[in-house]
Amino acid sequence: MIHAKSLNHPYVFFAYMRFSQASSRPYPLETRLVSLHDEMDDDDGRERTTPAGNIWKVTTVNGDDRSIICEATGAAIIPTIAELQTQFTLLTERRAKT
Repeated sequence: MIHAKSLNHPYVFFAYMRFSQASSRPYPLETRLVSLHDEMDDDDGRERTTPAGNIWKVTTVNGDDRSIICEATGAAIIPTIAELQTQFTLLTERRAKT
């Protein structure tokens, strides 16, 4: 718990604000997603397709961009939040077990 007195220190306040902003943004680190469509990426100059239905994980957050990887195929892409909202769905615990 952060006490109001500790927020008076500029570094603590900055860190608190950065954490608050990051945690309220969609698709934070480690978010697991399921692709709704086939996804193309480039592997050493060769295009490859990862079929729809594969699980992807958010590995980097940079503004509205998210780096995601498919652990099953090794594919990596950098979609925007808008692209994630239309081309992926969140992986639920129930879906992960089936």
